[in-house]
Amino acid sequence: MGGESGEDDPIIHFVFVHGASHGAWCWYKIITLLDAAGFKSSTVDLTGAGISLTDSNTVFHSDQYNRPLFSLLSDLPPFHKVILVGHSIGGASVTEALCKFTDKISMAIYITASMVQPGSISSPDLLNILEGDEEIHDYTFGEGTDKPPTGYIIKEEFRRHYYYNQSPLEVTLLITS
Repeated sequence: MGGESGEDDPIIHFVFVHGASHGAWCWYKIITLLDAAGFKSSTVDLTGAGISLTDSNTVFHSDQYNRPLFSLLSDLPPFHKVILVGHSIGGASVTEALCKFTDKISMAIYITASMVQPGSISSPDLLNILEGDEEIHDYTFGEGTDKPPTGYIIKEEFRRHYYYNQSPLEVTLLITS
């Protein structure tokens, strides 16, 4: 184990991809537990999400959205493999990464995630996924209001009910404020 080539990495490395209306911050509890147990964990803020400074209204393509994940995977040393974990729409990012970085991923885990054909989540598809949810989401229209939305986020007043209804109130207040 732990040879010079890195082929036998002794540490299992998890990479977590957030879902819609979230960022890398949503994995804070699990990465703390994994790191304490001796595993390695990494998270990414996809472009325009989390603490990314990119205006989500300027993100139109999945390659652009997934750039932070692709950069992380590209920067891994040779023979280093990760377990890639995606939640919700982050499953689409996991699938695209699987296609582009087959040599870097040992396993993919989809947690209530979308397992879709790479590149298939586009603005019109997003509109179909969210149809009927207009009252709980705020949409962004990066290509203009005459075009389908390019993104969405759940309205603050619905976050606890839809995302964190089983979380302790003090955790929910930290996350949703």
